[in-house]
Amino acid sequence: MRNKSSWAWILMSKFHQTTGGRERLVQPAWLAVHFDPAVHTNEWVENRSDQRWPVLVKEYYTPAGTLRAEVFKDETWRWGNHVPFFDDYLESRSIKFVLNANKTGSV
Repeated sequence: MRNKSSWAWILMSKFHQTTGGRERLVQPAWLAVHFDPAVHTNEWVENRSDQRWPVLVKEYYTPAGTLRAEVFKDETWRWGNHVPFFDDYLESRSIKFVLNANKTGSV
């Protein structure tokens, strides 16, 4: 079951409320992600003996620190060895999200 308090679930719910669920959200132009030039990324694949599928790792190196995402690359993963910043495939396959809320709900 999906975590209905996650930002991805909330965004998808709002999208379906406004469209009646008739359209598919793939990667609309208004959702294009652009990073500051000071932000750099690195992606790689880890084969962990305790996991069924390979794990895709993406790190974002920012002036404020490093952010990390980890995602299972199962047989239906459609992005090759790439981890997008936002995609509906992330919700059910993520081990670690780039952004996580703390106990107070802040990011």
